[in-house]
Amino acid sequence: MECYFKTCFEQIQETEIDELKLYFDNDEQLYRSRYIPFLRNYTAKMKRGNYDKKLAVKGIKNNLVNDIIKSYGMELRDINMESRKKLAELIVEDIESVVRVDYNSDFDKVLRDFKR
Repeated sequence: MECYFKTCFEQIQETEIDELKLYFDNDEQLYRSRYIPFLRNYTAKMKRGNYDKKLAVKGIKNNLVNDIIKSYGMELRDINMESRKKLAELIVEDIESVVRVDYNSDFDKVLRDFKR
């Protein structure tokens, strides 16, 4: 199989992102200790009307994604910033989906169900 460097590199990045996302989705400790606080925080911001998706991606990328990488056993330098951002975008889309689809934008119900 012959492929160009950029195409192969992009395929490797996508595989890394998918693998880390699957790991995160199936790790209960990360879910409880890291994902739930972000979900509550962003839900409260959506309720107040000052939620910004760009800032949400930045916050997830700088905090949660690093914890996912460390927990998975990879070195932080092994994953480039573009892959981290894509993973953060997937996680933010999941949070938005939970709030808007699963809870029909009922912010109070989300905050009650995911209380501490």
